[in-house]
Formats: sequence, structure tokens, C-alpha cells
Amino acid sequence: MAQNFLPQPSMMFDDAFGGSCTDIWYRGVNIIDKVDTGRLLQTAWQFDDKGEGDNPTQGGSAYDYRSVIYSSYYASPTVKIVECQPAYWFPVNGQVLSDCTIGVTSSISGITMSDHVVCLSGSDHFNGGIEVRTAYVPTTVFSNIGSMDPMTGIFIPLAGTRELWTGNAGHDAIVAQGPGDIAIALWSPNSGGQYGVTDYAAQYKVLKIDVWAGWDHPSPSNPYVGDSFTIVGTMSEVAAALRQLASIGLRTPEGLMARRLERQRKHRDVHRVFRGKDEK
Repeated sequence: MAQNFLPQPSMMFDDAFGGSCTDIWYRGVNIIDKVDTGRLLQTAWQFDDKGEGDNPTQGGSAYDYRSVIYSSYYASPTVKIVECQPAYWFPVNGQVLSDCTIGVTSSISGITMSDHVVCLSGSDHFNGGIEVRTAYVPTTVFSNIGSMDPMTGIFIPLAGTRELWTGNAGHDAIVAQGPGDIAIALWSPNSGGQYGVTDYAAQYKVLKIDVWAGWDHPSPSNPYVGDSFTIVGTMSEVAAALRQLASIGLRTPEGLMARRLERQRKHRDVHRVFRGKDEK
């Protein structure tokens, strides 16, 4: 059963779908298109350039196979922690469950949800592309897409193709905007990634928005650890929230080092839970 997380915007998570965020209600509209498990606000990744052929997905598979929850709880009224074994989007060699584990700590502050993501692969791979956070939003709500510099709050509409695979993931946010002054932004302070927008308006009336990152040589000893922010509000509120995030040192060398140390500490905690070890 889905749980109400916070009042406005109201964010809801469902352990039936790997603890993914299934709903973000704002101004009476759910801005997450949850027609299938692949459209939720969640984490997924692809191994060895195989795309959906090797695609662990937090929300579950295309054929309704469920991810397995290891633990799920609220550390406080505004902090949700989930750990799960994700299903493959499509079965791999007859297997529906991946050999991977994922931990997501979601923290809410006002209109901003920050997600700390730790992914562990159970086997060795050459490379991986991880959707640190991805979601599908309805074109009935969002009609304008673009990027926003978190330092200035300046929005630059995406012209022409309406498909974007660009941008250092330590810089611009990807933003979808609606005619009723409603906006959703995805942003990561971690460097070395990309933002993606795919326009499925003609087929499904949705837009897919992503924060992507590379994952070199995924293995049990080389996890992916990163952060992402989801912001929902009016356009001016989203811009102000991004400016605040950028102003507190997330992109300075000192700020990045502090966050790296904190991620390492959290990774050790999550790794201990995943492996069932009382590591010191």
C-alpha cells in the first residue's frame, strides 16, 4: 500500500515497486505517470552497453516481476530508507531477479527531495550507465522542457528536437514546466554525468526525464554512490531551491570532498546491511 510522505507536494512511496516514488501530488495532479513500473521516480541502470537487455530496475520488470525488498523504513517523518534487489526489466538468461542490490535514502525538505543512491553489482561488468533518478511525467501537465543553471536560476527552453542528452551532471538541472506555473527539476551535484529528456508525447503522452551517470567496471567491490535532487513547485520556487542548493558549497572542491566522505560513510553502512556483516 502506498504511503503519504508529506503534504504539499505530497510524495508517496510503494514497497510493492521496490520502494520507488509512485506519486507526487501537487495542485491536485499526480505529476508521475505510473502506467507501468518503468515510469516511476526510481533508479535503474544498464550493463555493458546492452540497454534493456541487462537492465536492473528498482520498480520491477516489464512483466510485473517484483523487486525484492530487504528493508524499508522511515528513519524520521521526512526520511525514507529502502534497500532492495531489483528485478531485470526483461529477463536475462531466464533470470527475472538481478544479482544487484540498491539502497536509496530519500530526505524531504520543503519542496525538495534529496536521494542518496548506492548500487552494488553482484558480478563483474565492463561498464554501466545508471539512471540515478528517472521519471516519466505527463504531457498533459508539462509542455515545456529545458535546462536551468542552479547558480542563476535561468531557464533555457529546449528547442527543436525535444530530445536532450547533454550537460555535465554537476551543472545544469533538467526542468519540465507546465502552463499552470508548475515545474519539476532533476539535478545532481555529482560530476561526470548527463541529463536526458525523451519525448514520448506522440505515442504515450509522456516525457521521460533522467539524471544519468557512468559506472566504470561495476563489481561487488566497486559500487556506484551518488546523489540526486527532485524539486517540485512553481518555476520561481524551483529556481530558488536550486540556487540554495548550489550556494551551500555542493559544487566547491571543499563541498564535494565533504559530500564524498559522507557518501563513503553511508556506503559502509549500506554495504554492512546488504552483506549482513558487522563491519567496523
